[in-house]
Amino acid sequence: MVLMSGTRPTMTAVRALRSDKLGDKEVVDKILSAYMARDVNLPILIREKRVFKRFTPANVVGRIEEYLITVKEAKIAQEISKIHEQLEKKYGVLEKKDDVALKASKKSQSKGKQVAKAPSDDEDERDEDMAI
Repeated sequence: MVLMSGTRPTMTAVRALRSDKLGDKEVVDKILSAYMARDVNLPILIREKRVFKRFTPANVVGRIEEYLITVKEAKIAQEISKIHEQLEKKYGVLEKKDDVALKASKKSQSKGKQVAKAPSDDEDERDEDMAI
């Protein structure tokens, strides 16, 4: 069984390997050894699982496909991030961020202590003066 770039084994090809001579374990070993030519890390990670001895060929092929999809998604996310950074450099900040203005406070001294008053406190005092 040879895996070329861009090809994936079909389940019928995997089932064809399975015969009276080869059980699930041998087929799984052949799949992982064939895939090792493309990527050394994934077969090692799969073999490290505690339940590896109970994996069926369908489980292994599914895990390989899941890994390939995850790698493709990661590459796409990196490309999108690079494009986003390039656009930010070219046009400035793309997303409109809410600018937060800090409220100025007025400090007054009473009995040797500093008390900070916010502008809204001054408005409340004006409203009370007008009500009187």
